[in-house]
Amino acid sequence: MDDKIARLVDGAPQREWLCRCSDDDEEMAVCTVGVAAGDVEVIGPEYRGYFRLRYSEIAVFRRALDEAITVAEQDRARRAARQAESEPQSSNR
Repeated sequence: MDDKIARLVDGAPQREWLCRCSDDDEEMAVCTVGVAAGDVEVIGPEYRGYFRLRYSEIAVFRRALDEAITVAEQDRARRAARQAESEPQSSNR
């Protein structure tokens, strides 16, 4: 999927991004992140779930998302390490 959406006016900044995500049924879906009049809008798959961030809410959300990403990366690394430990060792004969 192209991560860029056509601009309505040449030279205007991009104001909308499509992002792959998973829906409630763990099926591939698309959510939208957009900018409208200085606010950030996030719209879930099939327009279920919507929220708008204004002013300092944007910075607080960004910080929370960055921290959540760090924890998710640590979780994945721990899971991969556990899987590597549990795999049978191949013998070198």
